[in-house]
Amino acid sequence: MKNASLCVLPFLQFNTLPNGRATVCCTSDTPLIGDDGRELNILTHTFDAIWNSKALQEVRSDMLAGKQLRRCDSCFSEDTRINGSMRDDVNYALLRPDANGDIGVDIPEKMKKNIERSKISLKPVFQIGLDELMPVMGRKPKSFDLRVDNKCNLACVICNPRYSSLIEDDPVHARWSGVKMDLPTTNRFNSGKNWARSEELTAEILDFANEAEYVQMAGGEPFVSRVGLAWLKHMVETGQSRSVDLTIFTNAQHITPRIIDQIATFRTVRLILSIDAYGEQYEYVRYPGKWANLETNVGKLLELQSRMGAKIVIMVNFTLSIYTCFSIRPMLDWCRKTGVAVILSFALGPDYVSLYNLPGPVKEKVTAELEKIAVDYADMNTISSQADRIIELLKKMSSPFSAQRFMRFTNEMDKARGTDFHKTFPDMSRAYKECGPWTGDASVIDYLRHYLRHPRMALDEIYPVAWALVINVGRRIPGVRKAWRVISGRDRDGHLKQV
Repeated sequence: MKNASLCVLPFLQFNTLPNGRATVCCTSDTPLIGDDGRELNILTHTFDAIWNSKALQEVRSDMLAGKQLRRCDSCFSEDTRINGSMRDDVNYALLRPDANGDIGVDIPEKMKKNIERSKISLKPVFQIGLDELMPVMGRKPKSFDLRVDNKCNLACVICNPRYSSLIEDDPVHARWSGVKMDLPTTNRFNSGKNWARSEELTAEILDFANEAEYVQMAGGEPFVSRVGLAWLKHMVETGQSRSVDLTIFTNAQHITPRIIDQIATFRTVRLILSIDAYGEQYEYVRYPGKWANLETNVGKLLELQSRMGAKIVIMVNFTLSIYTCFSIRPMLDWCRKTGVAVILSFALGPDYVSLYNLPGPVKEKVTAELEKIAVDYADMNTISSQADRIIELLKKMSSPFSAQRFMRFTNEMDKARGTDFHKTFPDMSRAYKECGPWTGDASVIDYLRHYLRHPRMALDEIYPVAWALVINVGRRIPGVRKAWRVISGRDRDGHLKQV
């Protein structure tokens, strides 16, 4: 029986979050704990110490033994919910098949077909056999996904301070997200709070990554990151870029001639452009980005594609949130016109803009629209299958959040930024108002009248508040608190245990 729990990344890839925390991959927030009892972090531990740590070795051994690790819950959840996960994607891309075409791990057939059918699936030249994964001790990583600091030029509505310096500096948006950078209280560099600008850090990255064959950059925004730009320059000047498969997630608001020339030297390139809407709707959700500037930069990248040919793939990552559920068609029409491939994904958090927060009647309309899109855009890569996956997800959602949170967040952001949700997204605004009064526009009498007519909607609003109250009060009762720690896998201080 094939190993259904193994993921290639802990064996090949060095991964950090923007706060320096070392993790097994970008979707796992569970910290790795060092022998000194501290969280493994590039601010407090060397790259070599992290890569060869006992904690990471235990993860690798457990995966080879077929154990399902709690730190990998996001992928196991996706396997159940949408029949495929990021683990399947990276295993398919990076594991070298044997003579019979078998890579040695289970991948859902539906997921495999979606990848194979799509122009998105440019495989890196670098691959490794299943039998080559162990041991990795004393060997430098072949793959890197370093997100060094949260420096970013945008403050997108679906983002948080950990991935955007603009949001970190915005008291309104930062308060709503509830997420902090959570930097260690001390670090091993002399630059203090400006640790990401440390020459020592940059030098250590360049040295430790000198055998890399697969590099993924994300943010923040890689093209405004000091470390990201220095790393690109170094790989080009040393000639390393000619043997590196490069993947970059970018908002494409800052594309210079130098960046274009540097990208052109890499062995293969995947550029994933984060674009969640068209025109003025884009400028709302990707604030303060400018659509005209984006179109100009995408044009530059398409010119690069014409020069590099099959060595480069450019695609749009369209992340659906509450704001953009009725704005899919203009974006897909633009992608079809420009010839750019599309990945249709969805935001499960933060909760106030997540698809989870859609009121029942709105969810039904969104589902109907996605069903039509699956038919009308069947000629575009895997749009049909991606739309079907989101429909499947919507049907499985059973835990409502408060619609009021979305409305209050939107009102506060509009006030702070001078934007206008109702003018920019009239279809979604109308759909919400059909479900009940819009927060700030109605009196108490209006609310009472509405909820008396629609008692189920009243329950949907009361449920998350009551549940949060039960959880928070219950955690203060010793017996309940202990049970919660056991169920959620946390220690006495409430932190996730190392698994």
